[in-house]
Amino acid sequence: MCVGPRAPLVYTKEQLLALRSAAVLPRDRHEIPADLLKKTRRGCRAGRKLREKKRRFRPVLPSVIMGNVRSLSNKTDELAALTRYQREYRDTSLMLFTETWLTTHIPDSAIAMDNFHLLRADRTAESGKKKGGGLAVFVNEKWCKPGHCVVKEQRCNKDIELLAVSVRPYYLPREFTHVIVIAVYVPPSANAETACETLLSCTSTLQTQHPQALFLISGDFNHSSPASVLQHSPTLLKEKKRAFKSGNKEGLRTAQKKLRRKIRRAKAAYRRRMEQQLQNQNISATHPSPTQLHALTSTPGQRPTPTLHTSASAQLTTTHGLTHPPSTPPPAPALSVTAAQVRRELKRIKTRKAAGPDCISPRLLKSCADELCGVMGHVFNMSLKLRVVPQLWKTSCVVPVPKTPHAKDLSSFRPVALTSHLMKTLERLVLGHLRSTVSSALDPLQFAYRPGIGVEDAVIFLLHRSLSHLEKPGCAPLLLRDKLETAGVDCDLAEWILDYLTNRPQFVRARDYFRHNTDSCVLQKFSDDSAIIGLITDDDDAEYRGLTQDFVDWCQQNHLLLNAGKTKEMVVDFRRRHSIAPPPVNIQGRDIERVDSYKYLGVHLNNKLDWTHNTDALYRKGQSRLYLLRRLRSFGVRGPLLRTFYDSVVASAILYGVVCWSSSITERERKKLDKVIKKSSSVLGCPLDSVREVGDRRVLARFTSMLDHESHPLQDALSALESSFSDRLIHPRCVKERFRRSFLPAAVRLYNEHC
Repeated sequence: MCVGPRAPLVYTKEQLLALRSAAVLPRDRHEIPADLLKKTRRGCRAGRKLREKKRRFRPVLPSVIMGNVRSLSNKTDELAALTRYQREYRDTSLMLFTETWLTTHIPDSAIAMDNFHLLRADRTAESGKKKGGGLAVFVNEKWCKPGHCVVKEQRCNKDIELLAVSVRPYYLPREFTHVIVIAVYVPPSANAETACETLLSCTSTLQTQHPQALFLISGDFNHSSPASVLQHSPTLLKEKKRAFKSGNKEGLRTAQKKLRRKIRRAKAAYRRRMEQQLQNQNISATHPSPTQLHALTSTPGQRPTPTLHTSASAQLTTTHGLTHPPSTPPPAPALSVTAAQVRRELKRIKTRKAAGPDCISPRLLKSCADELCGVMGHVFNMSLKLRVVPQLWKTSCVVPVPKTPHAKDLSSFRPVALTSHLMKTLERLVLGHLRSTVSSALDPLQFAYRPGIGVEDAVIFLLHRSLSHLEKPGCAPLLLRDKLETAGVDCDLAEWILDYLTNRPQFVRARDYFRHNTDSCVLQKFSDDSAIIGLITDDDDAEYRGLTQDFVDWCQQNHLLLNAGKTKEMVVDFRRRHSIAPPPVNIQGRDIERVDSYKYLGVHLNNKLDWTHNTDALYRKGQSRLYLLRRLRSFGVRGPLLRTFYDSVVASAILYGVVCWSSSITERERKKLDKVIKKSSSVLGCPLDSVREVGDRRVLARFTSMLDHESHPLQDALSALESSFSDRLIHPRCVKERFRRSFLPAAVRLYNEHC
């Protein structure tokens, strides 16, 4: 503050503090009587009631209210009042009601409750009754979001009404992934045994699909008892429940100890049973059969009257009649089987295979191979001599097997033909003779049914031809998956094979129902998982399209049907300046779909010829198999048994086709797969080989076998690498890095390192 020309006034700190307004300081606080002061406690309040109050809508286990309402629509007002004014109903997680007596004419809005999501299953005509029954499940929206409630199963017949709902609440202990609620109503007039079997079948299926889920089964069972068919005895659980309700802490601890002891014994018994089966080399016994998983039983009996729909069986057994000109009787066939050969083939029969139309068990044939080899050898030679196959051996039973868990139409079924095991034994004997006879006439690029050549060789050859062509400038190959034809057969067996392929009766079987087909069928020749590679230069694909059309014409002339819907085309073009994409290939008036990636022989290939899609698929499959490994360890399985399971289940999925992609994947993709192996190593408790170590070892073994195989499709490329001065091989000339990292150059480098 300045006045006139004089110097400014200066205030001290004390003067400025004295100018402030009066305030109540802590030291000036009024004295409060000690009896009026409330002691402040540190931390949070504890106690069971307080915890329950805080976790009002987040209980450890859901609270359930169940009742047989007998007409829910008449009790809607009462239920609405209960959910509004009574805390037990308002805070409950689930409400399950049976005998709702609802119909399609009653909408959901008529029985809806505030803050509750409704899922209902009304009685249908399949129950044989027009009214009554019905199930309803109310889910508290404060406990679970309505969008997380999904109906998993719904059944309605004369014996049982069932509604299974999958619920994923806001909170659930980490031991459970979600909750599956099963509401059941068994009518008084129902068959109790059939109802319990249906309930067990549904529960077993859901437990197999969701092993970590919490199952709640509630309903009105009337005269049936589901505990009589459940897998685990509820005695200890009831004892524990009684001790908990009575407040007997000592009895509760005793019941818990008994329950834990029984669980440990059950796990130990399971582990010993698996170890014993593996020690006896009975691998198939360690895996439960589908009938055990779904608790299905089959009763032998006569074949009932056919009830399958005519159009369904006709579509499953579509035939294409072929007319063959009569041929002159050929000379006696040179093929003759011995008793030792028949005994060897009978010993190789897999006993778990289904029996054919002759109802001869494969276990019987394998067990009595020494007694049957002489008789069956005489029968086989007589059939070859007369060039006639017995009619029963040609009869086939077609069983439709669903491709998906819930098949919707006929295209979702795969027809599997069951034939006589005696005929299969004779087929294997004839096949050995045919291989040696027609080996010179086989296509050099045929990889199937050739010893020493398999899936990996087919993928290696395809990539080698594509990458070696890409070394040249100005070219782009086309990959077309199509059908190829197999070689011919020996003329001495032509008449016998012709008789075997014609006049083949068959029938369709679906569970216990049969539908006989009077028309005969013909076995169709086919070639699956085939590919056509077009090496195109300077955008001139006329030769490729002409060759494709010639192949289509040849297939039509030789009665080889092409599935144009499953045929795909993939273009690989690494040129910087892309020209206009050529039109797709047309087969039988249908344009072939052009894709960027394709799964060929179990290996994912893309138009960049890298392994990104394949690595992602292997990583996802490895993670799912790793979960099974952890579950097996939770049963107390340790040591060699756990390692065997890893090698057969986990490693086989992660390292599938490792010979093809081991040297070509990036370091990031390699680390991604090694991550799964490291997790498996921690579960096993022992070190495991990395992807690089396993890949190098298998690449070297495959390359060595290819060098020793004189008829291998890559034999010309391998012969050009031989050196006249030493045992080492000449490294192929590589212009591009992608070709240098492919199988053949990488295998040559590994081979030279170990020379």
